[in-house]
Amino acid sequence: MYNWMSKKIGQAKQIASKYDIEWSFVFEPPASLEQINDHELSLDIVFPPSYREFLMLHNGMTLFLSENYSTAIKIYGLSEIKRSENQSIFVFSDDTNREFHSGFHISKEHYESKIVKCYYDYPYEDWPFLVIANSFDQWLKRIFNAVTFWEIDPKYWLTAYQYSGWSQDNILRVSKNRFLEYLSESSQESQIIKDLVCRGNQKRLEKDFHSAIEYFNRAINIDPFNYSYFSSRGYLLFQANQIEKALSDYNYSISNYPMPSDYKYRGVIRHQLGDLWGAAQDFTCAIEHYWTWTSYDLGDPSIIADIYCLRAQVLVKVNRGIGAVEDLKNAAIIYDHCHRSSEYEATIIKIKEIHLDWDEAEIAEVEDWLKHQLQRF
Repeated sequence: MYNWMSKKIGQAKQIASKYDIEWSFVFEPPASLEQINDHELSLDIVFPPSYREFLMLHNGMTLFLSENYSTAIKIYGLSEIKRSENQSIFVFSDDTNREFHSGFHISKEHYESKIVKCYYDYPYEDWPFLVIANSFDQWLKRIFNAVTFWEIDPKYWLTAYQYSGWSQDNILRVSKNRFLEYLSESSQESQIIKDLVCRGNQKRLEKDFHSAIEYFNRAINIDPFNYSYFSSRGYLLFQANQIEKALSDYNYSISNYPMPSDYKYRGVIRHQLGDLWGAAQDFTCAIEHYWTWTSYDLGDPSIIADIYCLRAQVLVKVNRGIGAVEDLKNAAIIYDHCHRSSEYEATIIKIKEIHLDWDEAEIAEVEDWLKHQLQRF
């Protein structure tokens, strides 16, 4: 994951030399897997995957350290990571003046953790909304990109979109021509990407999934930070029966910008691969996200009913018949509300087929409910 770093460090040093700045980079020895696991237990968290991988390379790092430069960026090792006043956020980095801090916002819904600005002038409860990157890996890349592309101070508390708004005083003598050239290239790239995505979607409609995948591959090569492209390619890979690659795309998309449909399809993939509890968790996330969206405009609520049925299939396999019946009952109610009679009837039949190892009163309650529903056929 971090093979790019040595190249970026070389580029940063070259740019710094143009302005008579000497930067050094201090790398600590790697942490062992046992040390990482012990610290996770002591803090009662699971570190984000990209940060765990970083720790196994370097148990801490200092970036852009210079005698004639005002600050450096310090990434903590295991012994320095601490839980902040906001209990869901763990501070892992600061500048050498300790004016700015970054932290992981630990969330059970996300595969990765959002990186937030821990700004002590703001209330702690607001910190989760001060997102500066969608993963530790992206956060680190943005620091280097600030230097190697924009040629500005390596600030990590700004998002990439804010760099373009900096005044000339903040920029290390970057030329306006370079900036205008970038804007021109960005406009051209935007049109190219739009065309690639349009062609890819057309091939998807034609069920030419392999050609559609190639178009999205090219779009991702140009703009690797548009997570919707990974979601779209994940669906195409799934349809093309490239299950492992589809799972990888959905993992990446969900870790950065989770959508309900991503959880749904990753759940289907996990089910196929035999990860039943992982599938059940994904279907649960999909249902919760879709219900949240109903306060805006879900469109077709039967989408949720479909996911209830998918989760019911998994629950039956893990001997959770009660949960499966409840899911199918919820699905039946939604199908009925949406006037989807064939799906409604099929769902009722599925409930009848589930073997229930319950007490007599519980079975009688379900049978009464079924009897009432069956009278409507």
